[in-house]
Amino acid sequence: MLILGSAPLLAASIYMTLGRYIRALDAEHHAIIHTRWLTKIYVAIDVISFVCQIMGSAAQASGDSDGMQKGIHLVLGGLAFQLVAFVCFIAMSAIFQVRLNNSPSEISARFSVNWKKYMWALYCVSVLVFIRSLYRFVEFAAGAGTIMVTGEECLYVFDASLLFLVAVCLALVHPGSLIKSVGVKQAERLTGDAESYIPLNGRES
Repeated sequence: MLILGSAPLLAASIYMTLGRYIRALDAEHHAIIHTRWLTKIYVAIDVISFVCQIMGSAAQASGDSDGMQKGIHLVLGGLAFQLVAFVCFIAMSAIFQVRLNNSPSEISARFSVNWKKYMWALYCVSVLVFIRSLYRFVEFAAGAGTIMVTGEECLYVFDASLLFLVAVCLALVHPGSLIKSVGVKQAERLTGDAESYIPLNGRES
């Protein structure tokens, strides 16, 4: 249950990251959905997916044959919902990047902020979670007795390792670095002194 529910928690962080990027770059006019609703909609989708997968896993653990079948259907529904959401999310992110690239905002154009690097990192982690969820969907759809269920190596390769890479990628290209970089450069432009920039948490990370 914990392994199955880990991906939606990472996905929620990924969804919220796009909204932070859009606001940091002052490019809300390029977003398909206003950032106020973007995060709320996708986190709501993620919560629904998470609940479906956890409830489905709990139903399978009951041992009852009817409960196990309902549990599998619940998990498949949650995973399918998550897969569709990720496809829409990646498409939305790509449209935002194309629009911002064609018509840069003042911040993205004036400051030497490598925002594209952070967008590509966002695509990378999104694809990794998508592949992991697709593997899980196929695993549950195939049923018991298949290599994906009986072979433990599949779980390590297509589940644990992919989620580990997501964590590594977000650590190496941390979303907070872009937000901090924009804040520092705005302080330099306004005051000529980067030291005047004070992070929201009141301390440097």
